[in-house]
Amino acid sequence: MIAKNEFVKDIACGYNHCVALTAMNQLFVWGRRMAAYPNLDLTFEYLNSKMNILRVEVDQSEPRLVKNNLIFYKFTKLVCGPFNTALVTD
Repeated sequence: MIAKNEFVKDIACGYNHCVALTAMNQLFVWGRRMAAYPNLDLTFEYLNSKMNILRVEVDQSEPRLVKNNLIFYKFTKLVCGPFNTALVTD
């Protein structure tokens, strides 16, 4: 959950999901099928080996912090399409 005193500097919404970026460079996700990724890993090997997870319907109604390997990136912009998300880094 996003803390009450946390400033959200960017937010983007797609057809069925949303992402928010805080001033502390923390990324929060919620929406349809977002709870299917408890430990999101953005490597090709992980995404390619977990293709069956895309068929799982687990909705996430509250913002959840994505904690995994995103700490190594500084995000500048979030963009959502109908069914995808782009994280733009500096």
